[in-house]
Amino acid sequence: MGRDEVRVGEGGLPDGYLSERRGARLNDQPTTFSIDNGIAVDVRPTERGRHPVGSLYRDPCDGVEPVEVFLVFDVVETSPGAVLEVRHIVVR
Repeated sequence: MGRDEVRVGEGGLPDGYLSERRGARLNDQPTTFSIDNGIAVDVRPTERGRHPVGSLYRDPCDGVEPVEVFLVFDVVETSPGAVLEVRHIVVR
């Protein structure tokens, strides 16, 4: 229980610009676990020293910037065998 991060993939942002990020949880009323404050789709630059995606201090990138995509959430209650299904993750 507690904060958890799951790496779900990687991608590239044209010129370092993120226009959309979202995901859909399959079961909106789970009975085997409870998550506090929903699930965030976090997009992180792979290059060390780059400001976080969405930061006011972020400079544009020339070309495609490689990124990693994570689901971030806080589990407050869980049961054995609990499964979190997230589909249709979109990062553009």
